Amino acid sequence: MKTTIILLFTLSTFISCEQNITCEDFIEGEFISTSSAFPGVEWKTIKTKNSQIDFETKIPEKYIGRGISTDTTFANINQIDNCTYFYFYDETNTDFPEFLKILNESGFLIEKKKIVDNCLYWIMTHEGQCIVEGTICKTN
Repeated sequence: MKTTIILLFTLSTFISCEQNITCEDFIEGEFISTSSAFPGVEWKTIKTKNSQIDFETKIPEKYIGRGISTDTTFANINQIDNCTYFYFYDETNTDFPEFLKILNESGFLIEKKKIVDNCLYWIMTHEGQCIVEGTICKTN
């Protein structure tokens, strides 16, 4: 009986300490991001409600010298709701190809697919077409 009480107390403490992470937890802060377009590459992402800065922190050797940009990327965010926002590259701080400037005019829609543990899985679309998928994970 005493063992059962201790077990129930321990279990209830564990359950009450469980974090319920939601999209709101990914609106502001520092994160580690990945992308399906470049497996193995990691970015440090710094987000506020209106902006995002990404810079590479891990680039596998297979990408070195193959044209992957290692420049810091700046973006403006137009938050639609806690799980969805439009992403616009900040052309004043980011140098990128002309075709991307054209796509950037209407922005890229970022939507949550799911949240697992401390990571939000997202999909980026442009005018309904999937561009890339990835994750953004809390660092703390």
